[in-house]
Amino acid sequence: MTNASLYDCVKNVNDTYRTALMNRKYYGYRLSLVKRWNTVMEIVIAIGTSSAIAAWAIWKSTSVGANVWAILAGLAALFAVVKPFLNLSKRVEIYSELFVGHGDVYYDLKTITMELARVRDYTDKIHEAFERALERIKQLALKDDPKIDDKLRRKSFEEVKKEIQVESLWWPT
Repeated sequence: MTNASLYDCVKNVNDTYRTALMNRKYYGYRLSLVKRWNTVMEIVIAIGTSSAIAAWAIWKSTSVGANVWAILAGLAALFAVVKPFLNLSKRVEIYSELFVGHGDVYYDLKTITMELARVRDYTDKIHEAFERALERIKQLALKDDPKIDDKLRRKSFEEVKKEIQVESLWWPT
């Protein structure tokens, strides 16, 4: 293998390694946000539709309490109608799968980069492991967000640049 082709192979592994961590972070953030929204909606619906909580004297004793209860009950009704259309539980499931999947790929690629640094060559064993990782990335891509949040992707990438600096990876000379 020529130095140029060795460099290209190592560059592909290193770039894919950093991209896998970026994807893991991105889908971790997406998962966290969707879970938070789902929890808030569930709590508001539970409280707003509870007749036991509605009977509390605080809601009737002051005008503020009455207004707060009216807003809470209105939000609960709105959330109860809208929530099924948002399909949050399905999104939680998909983002969980993508977060875990990209995490698995990241750790596999971390092992590959460590092996590259140890043997200082792009061996057949490394090539086969990298091909398996690429196949899993291809499968995960089928479930990727059709509309990526660019701001969140940039945030994730900036974190990766700090965590895995290019200089810390092995490069052929």
